[in-house]
Amino acid sequence: ATLIGLAALFRDGPFAAVIALSGLQGAGFGLAWAFMSQAVLMGSPPAERAVASSALVCVQQTGTAVGAALTGAVANLVGATGETLTREAAQATGFWVFAAALPPGLLGVWCAWRLAAQLR
Repeated sequence: ATLIGLAALFRDGPFAAVIALSGLQGAGFGLAWAFMSQAVLMGSPPAERAVASSALVCVQQTGTAVGAALTGAVANLVGATGETLTREAAQATGFWVFAAALPPGLLGVWCAWRLAAQLR
């Protein structure tokens, strides 16, 4: 929901709303990551918990790197390039960066849903 709000408000919305949605999104990531990490570790056999714990850090760092790369690619595709950056290009970039994050975000929700269903 925060991605949709950010995509809609980033261009012309109130700055306070963008900050609030960004904070809410960060809090959601922080809260979700702790519970997902616990679920993965508790679902792992005791002998494999050290490997599972290391894999969590690897997945988190890989996700951050891939997300940054995709964000940069989307920004470049919509015209946010160096010295030629205009206000219109920056506003369009704000929308498309968040809109492009929706499919991976929905995939993450689906994966979390499946993980929770398997642990029940």
